[in-house]
Amino acid sequence: AQLAYRPADPVRIIDLPEDFYAAQLLAVSTKKQIEDFVVEKDLYNMSAARIERDGTVLYVLLLGVYESKEIAQSAVAKMPDDVRTLNPWIRPIDGLQDAMMRADRLVATADAR
Repeated sequence: AQLAYRPADPVRIIDLPEDFYAAQLLAVSTKKQIEDFVVEKDLYNMSAARIERDGTVLYVLLLGVYESKEIAQSAVAKMPDDVRTLNPWIRPIDGLQDAMMRADRLVATADAR
């Protein structure tokens, strides 16, 4: 796969160019659910992010971040069948970045109470 960046790189998702794409595999309500899924499916070397959707904090598992939608689609096509059947969502990174910043604000507001 032609990954633009790997999770081990010191680049944060929030700092990536807005025209990149992410392949999102899963959105759940707790970090533990992400961790359990990664162990169950043996899917290490992926990224996770905290996002806000409809006023709720969620955690998403990303297969990767890619320089174009086509590269992301190609990477998803090469994933094992049990991953592809989960219908990974190819999403523009700018929407993910916005959702991450909203989650940070939501958590900061909750912590301030």
